[in-house]
Amino acid sequence: MWKLVRLSLVNNNILMRSCSCLTATVGTKSKPMKLSKRRKWIPAGYISSGLLLATVMVTGCGAPDADFRANEAYLTLQENKVGELGTRRESIKQNIEDVLTGLYGTPDEPHLLSVDGLSDVVEIENLQIAAGPTGSIDEAGARRGLYREHCAHCHGITGDGRGPTAEFLNPYPRDYRLGVYKFKSTTGKMPPTRDDLKKTLVEGIPGTAMPSFRLLNGFELDALVDYVRYLSIRGETERALIDYAVELEDDQNVLWNIADEAQQTEAKEAVEEMVADVVAKYVAAHDNRIPVPAPPENWETAESIARGRELFAGPIANCIKCHGLTALGDGVVNDYDDWTKEFFDPNAPGGRETFAELYGSTHAVMKPRPIRPRNLRMNVFRGGRRPVDLYWRLANGIVGTPMPAVPIKAEDAPEEDPRLVSDDVWHIIAYVRNLPYEDISEPAPLPKYQRKRH
Repeated sequence: MWKLVRLSLVNNNILMRSCSCLTATVGTKSKPMKLSKRRKWIPAGYISSGLLLATVMVTGCGAPDADFRANEAYLTLQENKVGELGTRRESIKQNIEDVLTGLYGTPDEPHLLSVDGLSDVVEIENLQIAAGPTGSIDEAGARRGLYREHCAHCHGITGDGRGPTAEFLNPYPRDYRLGVYKFKSTTGKMPPTRDDLKKTLVEGIPGTAMPSFRLLNGFELDALVDYVRYLSIRGETERALIDYAVELEDDQNVLWNIADEAQQTEAKEAVEEMVADVVAKYVAAHDNRIPVPAPPENWETAESIARGRELFAGPIANCIKCHGLTALGDGVVNDYDDWTKEFFDPNAPGGRETFAELYGSTHAVMKPRPIRPRNLRMNVFRGGRRPVDLYWRLANGIVGTPMPAVPIKAEDAPEEDPRLVSDDVWHIIAYVRNLPYEDISEPAPLPKYQRKRH
């Protein structure tokens, strides 16, 4: 089992409120366990400022406890940009792991910093419900481990989309660490709102392995929503720390340089700023929802559908580029999503070699799979089938994919502006919603064979 040892600071030095030898209990027996040496880089500067209580983890016997997995792929990508890190690579990884443990805790014992707005984005009580081993019970007798029970086998303990079943699924499960979500009501690359994530949990994502969790109660759904946000914020912080660490001098580290008080202060302030920048996006998400105007009076009439068909194939919306002239999804079929393009771009110089390095040496990524445009005649809409869901898909695109937003002009734009107006968007939606009911969408009749009777 893991035990957490609280650390405090006296005169800017770390004092452990325990002896150097701790006891791990297994069954009815006790065994002395020495502190892990790899936890010695805890940042004293953070503790003195009250920013965090770092944790020292002590292992016992039995099954290994869950750990967050380092983002090897992103570290390698940044290393390729700045040059070979050599022996610094492992120290950077360990350094960042220690910072992240201090900031966010562990899969079994998550915790949060006192950052403006963070408690509004993620509630620690919800994290405690979602975290921990499957079937575990907290001190009050409440069930814990919801994330590992329902989500980790696909999305992974770390939220990296690399759970044990991930490689067998198409599309791959979402990697939360990039902070990018496809199906949401917010503008641009803003994170989804709490309601957006809850809707995905309740409805699932049709056409994928993501099921509906409608049978969970409201408290359990809220706990999973907050835990997904927690993993995203942690993952985005890790990426920012990697960006920061690879640019440091050889004799520096992310946390602090005990011989250089000025550098220690600079590093602490840099990490605080990283976390604040990530959290600010989630705080602002609800205030950045895409406005949805009312549809025109003739919406979904024959006239509206005909206008939508014209716009669908026209040069402004240009939906046929990917979805094809007949909307079968047979346009551009050899493109990739942003999660894949980060490490594999066959058109970029050295793109294939980068993938080979990541896949062959560390297996930090999964094999690239092209992202196929939707066959709109199948009547399966992954982000939701309500008219408002389709409006959001068109007005904002599907972030992280080649699906762009349609160009929409402001109400006061000049008439000669070729971009679409909101009524045009609604007409395209009318056409798309009608596609499954056209005669061409009906499957061809199967031949009927009847045995002759004698």
